[in-house]
Amino acid sequence: MIALLRGTVLEVHGNQLILDVHGVGFEMFVTGACLGTCGTVGEEVSIHTYMQVKDDGVVLFGFAAIDEKDLFRRIISVSGAGPKTALAILTALRPVEFVRAIQQRDAKRLTGISGVGKKTAERLILELADAAEAFSGEDWVDSQPPPVPKGGLLEDASEALQALGYSQAETDAMLQRVGPDVAEFYDLQALLKAALTKQASKRGR
Repeated sequence: MIALLRGTVLEVHGNQLILDVHGVGFEMFVTGACLGTCGTVGEEVSIHTYMQVKDDGVVLFGFAAIDEKDLFRRIISVSGAGPKTALAILTALRPVEFVRAIQQRDAKRLTGISGVGKKTAERLILELADAAEAFSGEDWVDSQPPPVPKGGLLEDASEALQALGYSQAETDAMLQRVGPDVAEFYDLQALLKAALTKQASKRGR
């Protein structure tokens, strides 16, 4: 099993990343948190991985931290929640947000994620209640970009970016990167342009 890869980020396309490890390119699907910390082309990074072996090949999934990988494995242990569902969850929600949704039995928050139906959400809440309690004490769950404050220009920008197809976790990270410079922007259009420009630069496009 491939548990961790260390190399240089070669390409980033959506939530897919190619890591160059001594001349061999490993393609993997990564979470929003991993994109936020390992999504810069040309950067040397270490990525924790989970390898799914299928009849038609092998699929790699990448994570920002070993505990996030552990959470991923907890999710796929639930009936009806495979690796693609777990990736969708950890892309749409920061780990701390998912943990809180489980603790608060917030099925509506979970069913708002593509691929998570009502029955799957109910199983996640029922079967991961104990695990969520254990994860809630971890420092890593709060190490991701903080959520955008409600109200005002930043929330408007967050909604606009999500309308363009970015996940909540991605928009939080994008707006955090321009956060220190927000005072320089006077309207929504300028803020969106800055966020998208920084995102494109980060991914080497």
